[in-house]
Amino acid sequence: MLLMSPGIQTMSLVQHTLKAGLFILLFINGYFSVIPEEEQDPQFWNVKAQQALVSALAVKPNVHRAKNLILFLGDGMGLTTLTAARILKGQLAGRTGEEGTLTMDTFPYVALSKTYTVDQQMPDSAATATAYLCGVKAIYGTMGLSAAARRSQCSTTKGNEVKSVLHRARVAGKSVGIVTTTRVQHASPGANYAHIADREWYSDTNLPPSAAGEGCKDIAYQLVHNTDINVILGGGRQYMFPKGTADPEYAQSTGDRLDNTSLVDVWLTNRKNAKYVWNKAQLDAVDERNTDYLMGLFEPKDTRYELERNPDTDPSLTEMMEKAIKILRKNPKGFYLFCLYFFPTASGRIDHGHHSSEAKLSLHEAVEFDRAIARAAELTSELDTLTVATADHSHVFSFGGHSPRGNPVLGLSSKMGDDNKYFTTALYGNGPGHVIINGTRPDINFNITSSTGYVQQSAVPLSSETHGSEDVAIFAKGPMAHLFHGVQEQSYIAHAMAYAACIEPYTNCQLEPILDKGHAVEILTKILCILKNKNSGANAKGCPEVTAEDPAAPGNLEDDQQKKSQKWDEMNILATYHPADKDYGLMKIDEPSTPYNRMVGDEDDEEAHSDSEGNASLTVDALAKKLAAAEGTEPHFMKEEEEESSEEEEEELSPEQQAKKKQFQMLRKMHYNEGLNIKLARQLIARELEEEDADEEMRDETETEDINVDPPQDADSLDS
Repeated sequence: MLLMSPGIQTMSLVQHTLKAGLFILLFINGYFSVIPEEEQDPQFWNVKAQQALVSALAVKPNVHRAKNLILFLGDGMGLTTLTAARILKGQLAGRTGEEGTLTMDTFPYVALSKTYTVDQQMPDSAATATAYLCGVKAIYGTMGLSAAARRSQCSTTKGNEVKSVLHRARVAGKSVGIVTTTRVQHASPGANYAHIADREWYSDTNLPPSAAGEGCKDIAYQLVHNTDINVILGGGRQYMFPKGTADPEYAQSTGDRLDNTSLVDVWLTNRKNAKYVWNKAQLDAVDERNTDYLMGLFEPKDTRYELERNPDTDPSLTEMMEKAIKILRKNPKGFYLFCLYFFPTASGRIDHGHHSSEAKLSLHEAVEFDRAIARAAELTSELDTLTVATADHSHVFSFGGHSPRGNPVLGLSSKMGDDNKYFTTALYGNGPGHVIINGTRPDINFNITSSTGYVQQSAVPLSSETHGSEDVAIFAKGPMAHLFHGVQEQSYIAHAMAYAACIEPYTNCQLEPILDKGHAVEILTKILCILKNKNSGANAKGCPEVTAEDPAAPGNLEDDQQKKSQKWDEMNILATYHPADKDYGLMKIDEPSTPYNRMVGDEDDEEAHSDSEGNASLTVDALAKKLAAAEGTEPHFMKEEEEESSEEEEEELSPEQQAKKKQFQMLRKMHYNEGLNIKLARQLIARELEEEDADEEMRDETETEDINVDPPQDADSLDS
């Protein structure tokens, strides 16, 4: 963290921040502001922008069909929450925080979602879930029903049910799962499987007699009967067991069902390789290799906040999500995973934290949410997995008010209010934090505001803080992620995800599936073979052939098309290949730094060629020789830099700076050659495609000639 005001924060917090690098502490009006030394140089910002330009120019839409779908839903995760969470994440790592990056920030496609419901300007989690999961906007408080239904009116349910993407993915043969830090019967996960007129009907205990008499079923009942869900992880034990059934963890808690039915037992029945767990040890012991169905209910209601969670007994969102993916990804047809994080008081637990105006709980939940997204990226491939992160709604949570750089996200403003009292930069428009003592606000300091359980001040007194009404962000990456752009209705999310995976109602989407991992490895093996043989001048014919996934009969037209499609896939893999250890931050805007279709600076590089270059001498052997020649050569721009650098300039550098410069130049050279090698390999594949096109044209011409060679013998009789 960081020193904010004399006497308010401790020196240990200042020392913690200074570990991150060189800073300048400015004492302004009794407050300290931390300014990173390198940011004073304009070149810092120029290079940063150039790096962002290189990344932007490298973005290429993945137009393949998505095999897997993951929807991360931050309940109540508005833009203000995202900003504050980003800063907190950086400060927890010992930095000033503002310059930090959330995993979501790295997704290449971003859009805005309009969150209003059919009948309300300010939305709730049930109607919004119906929108982003089922594709239609709904009435406030209803789940899985169109806007023709009415809240709390059971009779309006029948005929107004709408199906979720999760349900449609299961019908398509994919494995599906729900992971949440709320009770699994909560409105956000509930809209995946339930069709109900009131989000509060968790158990049959909560069903009004009139609704029960009209045949409506509670949410917990629908969880185990409506859709065949492979993985269900979260809270909500209370609603799954008969009334009076002792909870395994809390002596004072029992089940509350009136139908004397254990829904867990119902769910386990007739499901092969199915398991039920209720604590972390049991979850960790689950062998995903021989588990096809898993239900884990870790609390009677919602799970514990991240700051209050016992890591020995309660799994985190990340741990639950990891187990879910390892089970779901076994399905060769792919999977759909809904992952909900409740921000106190909205994203599962993010949402709940906000409702109670406890910003500390909410923001730490958001950091854990981001950690889960990062872990999911490690467990899946961006080539075949569409990942979307968004929120159902925001909160009336504000963040600002004269705070210097590096100010703790839960700290105080550098200025006092007109009542000569401090206030926090994190505030709420309404909620339980509206406290007046003797006609004025209470005095606060950093020790008070940074403590767990502190309730942020609010302008209007309410027992529970409300949702916000503004748009929320959508972040997307993977196949067809470019569909997420601009400002969209929240219901668009479900349609874009269904289209990307070619599931109902878009089964005719005509998107080609990406190669599976095994096939991709075959292709990359061939490419690496080309690169390894470059020194000997060997040609690509000496490398192993890549087998087609579904070989057709020899000479079949489908076979030819499949081979051609395979070659395009090879080129696409090369075009999106980013070695894990490659630091694109070392590149400059004026050098060939990426392996894409056209590298920046190609026009100045005599050795660079475009993929479509139709040079007759560009044979396989010629390309192999070019690959060999590229090894050990220096890019022309580096030679020019070496000529321009003088001995005097070298002497001005310290030994450490000289070593750093040398290492930098070596990495630039390595990355340049790597990019050139990959580009040349792509040229080889492009050349093969051109040759095949020419062969096809010749075959077509030959076939036409064969047809017209011998006219019918009775032609004369036809004329007579």
